[in-house]
Amino acid sequence: MLIRPLLVALPLTFCACFAETEGVDRERESMSKKDEDRDKDGFTVAEGDCNDDDERAHPGQKLSFAKPHKLASGELSFDFDCDGTTTRDDEIAVCLGAASPEGESCSCAPGWSGEAPDCGKSGTYSTATACGFTPTEARTQACR
Repeated sequence: MLIRPLLVALPLTFCACFAETEGVDRERESMSKKDEDRDKDGFTVAEGDCNDDDERAHPGQKLSFAKPHKLASGELSFDFDCDGTTTRDDEIAVCLGAASPEGESCSCAPGWSGEAPDCGKSGTYSTATACGFTPTEARTQACR
């Protein structure tokens, strides 16, 4: 009779200890992922890296990209500098002055012809640097 209660109590004690250890292990694993730099971009999740599986996305990113990164939630994002906003490269082509037979000059700054497209969308981009000739190319809007 004394042996039977000991066998019944042993599995219950084991199960309670196992469940407690499992929760602690999950918490440790979660904390270590926040302190690990999986994409080797120099930033961890704890330091503000918004996607530690894509080295393009990290705090302070200055470059813009035409293709989004995929967040852990499955959403696509163009927030590459992890500031919670998306910044488009919105420069619009601008020409100052006018070309004329009298030799007046003008200069142009390259940019989007018309309205700048949304992130990841294509539009017409003017590469002109002088008036009168407007070379264009199809380009995809890059963002950060």
